[in-house]
Amino acid sequence: MRINVEWGNLPEQVADTDLLTIEPVPVFKFYPETATADYRKCPAHQNHFKNTYVVCSPIDIEITINKEENWCDILSPKGLPPEILNPRFKEENESPYPIFSLRLSRLIFTPKDSPKDVYIAQLEPILEWDRDKNIRIVEGNFNISKWTRPIESSFEQRNKTVTVKFKRGQPMYYARFFTDDPEDVIVLNRVEVSEETLKDTKRCTDVKTFLPNNKLQALYDLRTQYLESLK
Repeated sequence: MRINVEWGNLPEQVADTDLLTIEPVPVFKFYPETATADYRKCPAHQNHFKNTYVVCSPIDIEITINKEENWCDILSPKGLPPEILNPRFKEENESPYPIFSLRLSRLIFTPKDSPKDVYIAQLEPILEWDRDKNIRIVEGNFNISKWTRPIESSFEQRNKTVTVKFKRGQPMYYARFFTDDPEDVIVLNRVEVSEETLKDTKRCTDVKTFLPNNKLQALYDLRTQYLESLK
């Protein structure tokens, strides 16, 4: 079955990158230089990256984060709002690999008229040779049919102090879509995010402020009950 998934930028109060956003590209189209490699013909390899898209940085950016002294800086481009970088200093705990977030390519994916649930998984771009070895994406997945929220670009850092660079067009993460049927094909269509989707996003993301640390199924149930009450 062909399933259409709409996507768009979360309108930002921090910095509007709509005009710079790069359309997510299927993995195999993003790496044409390996198109003739024998392993690309392997059914298992093809199946592994099926319905997987590359999400790239919309700008050149260089940042420094010092988790030992709790400071950070956007080295370039100058003039970017500091809120683009969230160092997440209060989430240190005891992990040797602290995390930070970049508010770039904050995309919302929503299924359009799908008769079945669609999931999205955010993955490390493992095919990218130029990937900064000092960071890795914080992976996860959720049901975009039952929960509406933007994809967060959050990274673990290998050392307490790192300098990280992203070039425009360089992969930040992979977005893989799946359903209960491995034969389904996911097709992405760009849209301007509707007011209703924005309202739904705010309802979903605000829940953690008042009821933190919920399990996904509990969150899905909350939204389902709300939507049912409107019928």
